[in-house]
Amino acid sequence: MFRAYLECKVQTELYDYWRSKFENGKPPQRKHVKPEEIVPLLPHVGLINVDGANKFSYRLIGTAMVTLFGRDFTGLDVATSKSGAYGRFLLDLYAEVVSFKNPIYSRSKFLYAGKKGLTTRRLLLPLFDDCQRVNMLLFSTIPDYEHYEDVRDLKIIDDSIGFKELFKVEDVKELA
Repeated sequence: MFRAYLECKVQTELYDYWRSKFENGKPPQRKHVKPEEIVPLLPHVGLINVDGANKFSYRLIGTAMVTLFGRDFTGLDVATSKSGAYGRFLLDLYAEVVSFKNPIYSRSKFLYAGKKGLTTRRLLLPLFDDCQRVNMLLFSTIPDYEHYEDVRDLKIIDDSIGFKELFKVEDVKELA
């Protein structure tokens, strides 16, 4: 089961909340997501607009993610705000959620010169329009600080010398 792969409480709670918003077997729309119902999760949650084929923009970025990345990507186009392997990875991941209309959980690692990498956990949940097309993604990115101590002065993206995906699972059974 997809839920068993989720490794942190925030993302498990977000996934459970998203599942609770199904109506008559249909997955949720943006209007079903009520921020007041998930207040403790909000610093770790964001929304991504689906602006067209492989075009995405950040509608909202939670404060914990702003702190993690050292900048607020709210309102920015994904393709221009993220570059290199990391940017391509995100665009492909977001497009996969839109194409298959299923949640995805991914674990990836930023690599740094002379230091061990920082692992992040990413949960992507599709939100639908009235015609059951994915028009927005509800997401959460959580760092694994437990295995990386020296992050205070680190610019997560800018200081990275590489990036790689470690693990990915798609929730194909839940929505089929």
